[in-house]
Amino acid sequence: MKLRSVFAIIIIFMLTQGCSVYMAAKQPDKKDVSVFNIGTPRQHVIAEAGRPLYTKEHADGTLTDTFVFVQGYSSGAKAGRAFFHGAADVLTLGLWEVIGTPVEAVADGTEVKVQVDYDANEKVQNIIALAGDEALKGVDSKGPRPEVQQATKIMEADESVESPKMAGIQQDAPITGVGLRSEPTKVSNRSDISAMLVEYNFFELSRNTHGSFINDMVDNNDGTVTDRATGLMWQKSGSLEQLDNRGAKEYIKQLNSKHFGGYYDWRIPTIEELASLLSRKANQGVHMAPEFETHQTSCWSADKCDTPHDQVYNGYWIVNFKQGQVHEAWFYKPTQAANWPSSQIKNETNYVKAVRSVR
Repeated sequence: MKLRSVFAIIIIFMLTQGCSVYMAAKQPDKKDVSVFNIGTPRQHVIAEAGRPLYTKEHADGTLTDTFVFVQGYSSGAKAGRAFFHGAADVLTLGLWEVIGTPVEAVADGTEVKVQVDYDANEKVQNIIALAGDEALKGVDSKGPRPEVQQATKIMEADESVESPKMAGIQQDAPITGVGLRSEPTKVSNRSDISAMLVEYNFFELSRNTHGSFINDMVDNNDGTVTDRATGLMWQKSGSLEQLDNRGAKEYIKQLNSKHFGGYYDWRIPTIEELASLLSRKANQGVHMAPEFETHQTSCWSADKCDTPHDQVYNGYWIVNFKQGQVHEAWFYKPTQAANWPSSQIKNETNYVKAVRSVR
């Protein structure tokens, strides 16, 4: 009887505390991608995929929608995975979490970005997979419109030779007046990150490979660089070593106390601001404009993200400039650090590249 009671307590504890069980059950749902097949009415596509990120109306009156969503798992698959993790927790007295939680953190669905062209009757005429095309296998597609094919050829041209046309765009018509959010917030959904990258046309190696935002960098020759396209002044370098989140905030305090560059309003950038520095062309192996030093390969943002267990972790978005990607960083809350293995943290330390607004 006592043995049964012990096992009952263990089962209840593992099912309520196990990160992998919770994460498996909360994985995103699987969408029916067959709605993207040719001939499907637009309202059916929207009902399944959700509201499009944006819609473009062409000169002939036809529409093109761009959707961003995470392709997840069926209810049966999620229940099966949660049951497996729960059973493994019981059999290993909780040690399975060392393996199960990182596995669920990685296997959290496929982010899909798809462009859908409609005919005059608002029925699917063609789809173009912009990201996550493996989740759209079997869906009818005729390939990009001619104008999209031409744009793709231009953007994928050898970047080692700058074309006169692109050079003219940067010199004669720099983008000005782009206002990026400067107040920190929590960005819970990865799709919101993708939407932001697309909205501002920021390059990102996995979410927006054709992004081509045009910065207008000026080296101030005082350890700072100003981007006239965004109205932001940046550190040319940044912290000399990787810091945890608390250390990053302390680093900013020190910059301001020393009046670095003659200013005392430096701060950690939001993910929008930090992503604006991503460059399609790598500079010494780092996807960042050549005006910057390349030592700071991954940097903190001030924006929070979701974590596997918000009662246990703090989470922030970061940009890994070496990989050219936006990632999450998770680390234990001070009250939880002693209760969990270090294997369950993610990108715990990063560099700091401070920013200030100059508008």
